[in-house]
Amino acid sequence: MNQVSVLQFPLSAPLSSIILADAVEHKLKSFTVVELDPNPHQAFFLSLASATAPEDQAERSRASDLGIRLTWVASRVANEPKRRPPFKPFAPLRRREHTPQQQQRRRWRRSALGMAFVKSQKTKAYFKRYQVKYKRRREGKTDYRARIRLINQDKNKYNTPKYRFVVRFTNKGIAAQIISASIAGDLVLASAYAHELPRYGLEVGLTNYAAAYCTGLLLARRVLKMLEMDEEYQGNVEATGEDFSVEPGESRRPFRALLDVGLVRTTTGNRVFGALKGALDGGLDIPHNDKRFAGFKKDEKQLDVEVHRKYIFGGHVASYMKTLMEDEPEKYQAHFSEYINRGIEPDGMEETYKKVHAAIRADPTAAKSTKPPPKEHKRYNLKKLTYEERKAKLIERLNALNASAGADSDEEDDYHRCCHPPSLISFSPFFLPPSRRLYLKPENPPLLPSATSEFRFSLLVTSVPQILLET
Repeated sequence: MNQVSVLQFPLSAPLSSIILADAVEHKLKSFTVVELDPNPHQAFFLSLASATAPEDQAERSRASDLGIRLTWVASRVANEPKRRPPFKPFAPLRRREHTPQQQQRRRWRRSALGMAFVKSQKTKAYFKRYQVKYKRRREGKTDYRARIRLINQDKNKYNTPKYRFVVRFTNKGIAAQIISASIAGDLVLASAYAHELPRYGLEVGLTNYAAAYCTGLLLARRVLKMLEMDEEYQGNVEATGEDFSVEPGESRRPFRALLDVGLVRTTTGNRVFGALKGALDGGLDIPHNDKRFAGFKKDEKQLDVEVHRKYIFGGHVASYMKTLMEDEPEKYQAHFSEYINRGIEPDGMEETYKKVHAAIRADPTAAKSTKPPPKEHKRYNLKKLTYEERKAKLIERLNALNASAGADSDEEDDYHRCCHPPSLISFSPFFLPPSRRLYLKPENPPLLPSATSEFRFSLLVTSVPQILLET
């Protein structure tokens, strides 16, 4: 007897009857059905072996056919979907046939090139609901997502200001400020600029990493001196490149601020973190991590102190000076011309920065600017007068008018006494231009003082009713 095939597959009870029927149909003399590990759903594994195939070639081929058929039945059962699709009573719609031109237009609209030139339809509803963004967002100057998180203060701290250590770089300088937000606007507590560093001995290289460190150090010492905390919080007097965090003192806690980098990319070794390191060594409490300081190695996950110290004292600038001096002398003369004019050598760079740090700690106060007073320019238009000045000027003119009226001849006075008894005499100063016809209040002094005459003086004023003043 030869073993024809052995099959293992999941079958249900009705399928086992099919197997038996097939076995009877093929007239196999003997076969074996073995039940293996039945599951709760009455499905079991069958091991079918046609082990008693006779020597007759026809019988052997029929047994082989049975094995092939059982394999096909098992695959159908195993791959049968668990759920049939729902019945659709309606026939599917026929696909619309397009002309070649229409097909080309459809392909163009669906392509990336066609989508790039689709006109955006902005309707009336779009513009009615459109909300304009803040001005500094439109100008690309402020990241409001970061600003909101920097200025939000805890409600249990009430009106306590939340300070930010703001650092900004320009083409020629560095600005560092301590700022707090208020409803009226940002309030600057203290500020320091790189253009102040020549006063401390650093005249060139005012925008590099070392200058940023000096600017941050200057701001820290200045704000602590302003708050009378400079004696208690000295900071890190000797810059070693190691990470430093100020410890709380006995009387007052250290001045705390949050780093505001603005829109700058916070890459490792950015100059913003040079200013941060200077402020930390100056004695400010700023939450930080040493992963962005110059010299941090990502693979080793630690800060290389020597590399960081090199950047603080301008060692990277000195090494570049030496490289250019040896390789390209002409470029060195042009690139470092200001250093050469001031006699700054690569070897003396570190001593220069040490002196600058010491000078900053000695006197961090801001120097008052001594600007000359502005020149008085010639004025080509009349100066606008206040109400009191206009009133005094009018009284002065009327007094002059009264003085001239009192110097008239006695004949005119006699004529008025004889022909005009004490009554209303209307006097209208139309000789004055309209701009000079000003309103005169009743409490002003009499216009035409006279011991013998008793009459009333009426002044016509533009758009104001006549006011009678008794003398």
